[in-house]
Amino acid sequence: MKAKLKYFIVIFLAAVSCQSEKRTRKAKDTTTIEVETLNNKEVPKKAIKGGFPSVLNGDWVQTDYVESIKVTKSPARSHNKIGKYSSIIIQEAEKSADSLYVGCSMGNHEGWQFTIYPGLSGKDTLYKTNLIDYDDRSNYYLLGYSVGGDTTLTLFHYNKNNKLIDKTEYTRILKSSSSNSVESGIQYLANREVFAGKYICSDSLGHSKTVSFSPEGNLSGFSGYQTYRINTDFDEPDENTADLIGFNTDKKNNRYFVFEGKQGEILLYNYSDIDGRGMDISKTSLVYTLRPVRK
Repeated sequence: MKAKLKYFIVIFLAAVSCQSEKRTRKAKDTTTIEVETLNNKEVPKKAIKGGFPSVLNGDWVQTDYVESIKVTKSPARSHNKIGKYSSIIIQEAEKSADSLYVGCSMGNHEGWQFTIYPGLSGKDTLYKTNLIDYDDRSNYYLLGYSVGGDTTLTLFHYNKNNKLIDKTEYTRILKSSSSNSVESGIQYLANREVFAGKYICSDSLGHSKTVSFSPEGNLSGFSGYQTYRINTDFDEPDENTADLIGFNTDKKNNRYFVFEGKQGEILLYNYSDIDGRGMDISKTSLVYTLRPVRK
């Protein structure tokens, strides 16, 4: 079993360092905008007054994915909502800055970054970017935000005639992040929506104990295990998309389970690695049943 588990250590560690290209959803409108020269060749080369408000800071996750995982409680079942640029992280927005680095995750699999610039006339909530559309370099992207009941971030994708091709909306998951990982927002979201809370844990012998999972990935109540990580990266198109959770994924005493929600409970199973590569996983024996402790 240790030999089989070793592959999943690689999967989980790879998910940390590597964040396929699925399209953002098509916009329903065909909005055009009146702005200055916007193509990527014309991004400003010197300081422009305006800067960036601190409201931009935080971990942002694609809204479609946020709403889906709240319902499914399953990263595997919600993965079809992951778009080309699935999450964004902004950490150092300042009003005095003339440019700002933005981290992003491509399909929740590969890490990327781009730069935004102030300076659109009369558009103080809309920013130029140097993000390139490699399918058609005459297209370009703008990043904007809106403040209302909830602050939202939107990545707009335009053609050379300034007509909107598509847009991706983002929901802020964390207002600030101590992590430099572009997938930290998705990981926190999955933890919060799927596992975070206190449970009565029963094993296959009928023994019970109280355990708890934090949104930050901390674990208590399981002897020898202090952290957990849910797999949210399903990049391989032919892999069996079972939901996986690992305990102590960065240590030698790691352990992994297939999990599924059923009638308000979470069930943790041993699994079979059918092809020996981690691409075709099948649950086997039930190990733990987690029953939520109601407040």
